[in-house]
This record gives sequence, structure tokens and C-alpha cells, in this order.
Amino acid sequence: MSERIARQRCIKVPSLSAVVSVADYVKLPVPIGLIYGFDWHEYMGPTFCGRRGGILARQPGERHRVWDIFERWLKHGKRVDAQGFAVLTPSEGEG
Repeated sequence: MSERIARQRCIKVPSLSAVVSVADYVKLPVPIGLIYGFDWHEYMGPTFCGRRGGILARQPGERHRVWDIFERWLKHGKRVDAQGFAVLTPSEGEG
């Protein structure tokens, strides 16, 4: 299975004299309530999203169970598979 590390990219928009940060959308293997995935920013952290990819108006609190899955994703290298789903298992050689 093809895997890669989630990332964000900056795109220069010359006509606007601006730079836009574009983040990876990482899908959860199994939705948790209304949470289906998140936009991942290295410096801002996750922004959790709903079924259609829109940002949830109410982000999960610090005790929400989605944080356990997110922390496991971070621990195992911020990897996503070819379909964009979070990889929650250790990579080869990882303890």
C-alpha cells in the first residue's frame, strides 16, 4: 500500500500579491460522531471537518475521543494512505 507523510504547501498568488497555505485533508478511517477528518497544519494543528469536508463550527473539546486517534496518528509519523486516510499503525521498524 502506498503511504506518504501529510504536508502543507504554500502557493504564491501573484495577481493578489499573496501566499496561500494549502493543507492536506486527512480522513479518519472510521468517523467519530460528526467528525470525518481534519485539515492538518504543522503550525496550527488540526481543524476538524464534517462529512463533506467543511470545517465544523464547533471543534471538539480537549477530552473528546478524537484526540486519542489524532495523537496516535502523530505518534506514528503523520502518514496517510493512497486514499487520504490516516494510518494509525506503526511503520516498519517503529517500536
